[in-house]
Amino acid sequence: MKKLSTLLIVCLILTIFGCGQQSTSPVVTNTEPVVQEIPAEIDKLIDSYSFDGQNNSKGMAFSLPFDIINNDYNGEYDIYAVTFLWGQFFGIPSNVAIKTDWTGDLSVNGVADIRVIHKIDFENDQDYLIDNDIPSKAEWVSTTNGDFDGLTFIVMIKRGIEYFAPLNLTFNTEPFDLELPIDKLRFFKGFYLADNFNGVAVFAHKIWHNFCPSEAMKGKWIKDDIAGNSGHFEGIWLDDSQTEPAGIYVGQFWTDDDGNRYFEGSVSGYITTQVIAYLKGQWFYDDFRECALCGSGHGKFHGRFEFADRDGWGYFGGTFGWGTSVEVLELPMEGLWKKRCPTISDTDGWN
Repeated sequence: MKKLSTLLIVCLILTIFGCGQQSTSPVVTNTEPVVQEIPAEIDKLIDSYSFDGQNNSKGMAFSLPFDIINNDYNGEYDIYAVTFLWGQFFGIPSNVAIKTDWTGDLSVNGVADIRVIHKIDFENDQDYLIDNDIPSKAEWVSTTNGDFDGLTFIVMIKRGIEYFAPLNLTFNTEPFDLELPIDKLRFFKGFYLADNFNGVAVFAHKIWHNFCPSEAMKGKWIKDDIAGNSGHFEGIWLDDSQTEPAGIYVGQFWTDDDGNRYFEGSVSGYITTQVIAYLKGQWFYDDFRECALCGSGHGKFHGRFEFADRDGWGYFGGTFGWGTSVEVLELPMEGLWKKRCPTISDTDGWN
C-alpha cells in the first residue's frame, strides 16, 4: 500500500509540473471554434508553408499545378488555395510534448474537387494521405507529438449550380472541427486553439483566372545516367505570337539528399546570348513503374520565371519522356508558359 501511495504521488507531481508525456491530447468538447489573434510566430509559419499569392514578387513557398494557373478549366470552377496547419506551435504555452491524433478529412457539401498539392512536415510511415473515390473530400492520417503537420489544398467549386443550403468547407478531426463558408475563402487567415496544447492555423484565398499571354516551350530533358536523378535540359521558348521563337532555354535538374527534385535555368535571346529570364522550379517522375532507377516512363515539371531586366514574372510547366524506356537518356520535353498580367502588360513582348 505504501509503494502504491508513493507511485500515485509521483504520478501526480509529474502531471502537475508537465514532466510526463500524455498519449493523447485533452480535447475541448461542446464549444464553438473561436478565432484567436494570430501570434507572430504562427503568422510567419503560415507565410512559409502556404501559397502566398499570384501577385507577390517575392515568390511562392511552392508551385501550383500548372493546369490550375493555366486556366484549363475555362472558368467552370471557382478555385481556392487553402492551407491548414495543426499541432503544437511556438507561442502556445506548453513545455510538454503531447501526442495527438489528427486523422481527419476536408470536404465540401456540393459539387467540388479537392486536391492535396503540398504536404507539410508529414513523416514517413506515420503521416499519409488516404485514397478515396469522392472528389469533394480529401482524407489523411496525421499524428503530432510536440510538433505540427499540415496540408495545402486546391478547392475547386463547380459554378452555375443552385444549392438549397449554403456551401461550406468542413475541416473534420477528433481534436477540432471547423466549418468555413465558401465565400469566406476569397481571403481568410485565422488561428484557433483546439485545447490547452494544440492549435489550428488556416490561410485561404481565391485563385483568380489568368487570361494573360502564353505559349509553348519545346526541347530535350537529358539525363546524366539511367538513374535519371540529375541532368540538364534545353530547348526553344516560343513567343506569344504563337509563331516565332522568343529565345533559347537551358538549365540543370538534380535531386537532393532528401529526395527533393529541383531545377534552375534561364532563357536567352534567340539571336543574342543576353539572358531574358530566369527559371526555377520542381520536377518529378509521373509513372507507376518507378523502380530503383526511376528512369522509365515520363515526368512533369513546373515552376516560375522572372524577367532579368525588368519587373514581371509568370509560370510554366509541362512533361518529359512519356513512355521512353529506362535506357534512353535524351527525352522529349514540352510545356507551356504564361505571364502574370498584374505585373506585365498584355502587349509586352519578350525582346
